[in-house]
Parts: sequence; structure tokens; C-alpha cells
Amino acid sequence: MLFRSTRTAYIGAVERVEEREGDHFSPERGHKPLNCVYLRLAKGADASESELLRVFILDLYSPAIYGQKGDLVSFEKPGRLPVSGEVWFEELVGYSILTTQRK
Repeated sequence: MLFRSTRTAYIGAVERVEEREGDHFSPERGHKPLNCVYLRLAKGADASESELLRVFILDLYSPAIYGQKGDLVSFEKPGRLPVSGEVWFEELVGYSILTTQRK
């Protein structure tokens, strides 16, 4: 029996971006900076209900790729979001900037 993971689509606003201090290393990428994009995800039609998702990026930060404060982004995630509210960018599918605050 083949198990297929369902994907859920999300839309969120970038609240802020932070570079984490320290030495960060992965066997695949070597030494890279660790950045965290904080996304405020809408939950249903009620805008007052939202969820904060922290997306970790082990790479150089680029506003054109990941968004900046005020940008609206969309993506899909196989399965459910973790209870911790933290994911790695590589876990997201089809991440794109819908609207931007760049001038």
C-alpha cells in the first residue's frame, strides 16, 4: 500500500527576519548563516485568529527569495505543521512572494 501525504496550502505575512548568532553547519551545505523568517499565518476567514510560524533558513538571506517585513507569502507543507511552530525552509513546497513591500 502506497501512503500519500496530503499537502496543506498556507498564506502568511512576514513579521520579521532575524539572523541567529553562532556557528552553523550542515554536512550538505557546510558553514552558513542561520536565518529565521517569522510568518503570521491566517487561520480561516477570521483575521484575528492567526498562528506564528518560524521558518529556519541555513543560507544567506535574500528578501527577493524569502520576503521581508510586510510581504505576503504562500506555500504548501506536506502533512501538518509541527506543534513547535518551527520548520526548515526545505520542508516547504512552492514558497513564493504574493505581494511585497519593496520599492
